Amino acid sequence: QPPRHRTADYETLSLELDSPVDAEKLGRVLADPRLGLLRSKGFLRGFDGAFVTLHVVGPRSQVEPAPSWIDGPGRLICIGFAAEMDRAAILAAIRDWSPRTSL
Repeated sequence: QPPRHRTADYETLSLELDSPVDAEKLGRVLADPRLGLLRSKGFLRGFDGAFVTLHVVGPRSQVEPAPSWIDGPGRLICIGFAAEMDRAAILAAIRDWSPRTSL
């Protein structure tokens, strides 16, 4: 019998970012193991106005151009183990690298 998924062990944080962000720096910060993130992905607007895709998987982060059809506010989702994910530190990091975003 296959193992059962224990979804209660995971926590998600879904955010809307209404101002530009330094995605490279934010990605490096979110990749810090002390934040307890397993995965994070989002479409974020850079300071030049263009959207980028941010991928964070464990200790690695990657930023690349977003698909041309992305529009509206930036969005970011973070997934981690509920017992380990530091929501306050994640929100503080986003405020640091997207100073005009109100969370």
